[in-house]
Amino acid sequence: MATEAQIEKYWKEKEEALGGKILFQTYATLIGEAGSNSINGRGGLFFIIGDRLYFEDFEKQNALMALFNRKDDDYEKTEYSFLLSDVTAVQQVSEKDSRDCVRGLVDENSLQSLSKLKAVFTRGFWRVCLKDRPSLFFDIMDDKALFKFLPALK
Repeated sequence: MATEAQIEKYWKEKEEALGGKILFQTYATLIGEAGSNSINGRGGLFFIIGDRLYFEDFEKQNALMALFNRKDDDYEKTEYSFLLSDVTAVQQVSEKDSRDCVRGLVDENSLQSLSKLKAVFTRGFWRVCLKDRPSLFFDIMDDKALFKFLPALK
């Protein structure tokens, strides 16, 4: 578990590297990119610096691996960065539809939004629609606060 000092250092380094102050941060799980046929499922940080939204995942480490200080050889870091203005829409869709879309079984433009009633009984993920690239699917912890920063949703 990271200490408060380590977390503060991490964010300071991010701000210096990316040239601005962090305006927003939350935890999110990346499901994947539409049509990529690659389910990610790793959690990470979703944050805003300046006019860009960033996602960076982290390696999952089970307790046994941590005990022996071993790393997962299959882990490959995933990072996304895009302009806030490149987000054209967000849509809450079912977990099944999200996964099927990432697997390429369903076209992203045919996805149906979860109704408020259905969302009570069905786990939903957020489809982040982007200009000039396939949608990304996330389970976003503080979605309401994040969406306040997106120009397309104002």
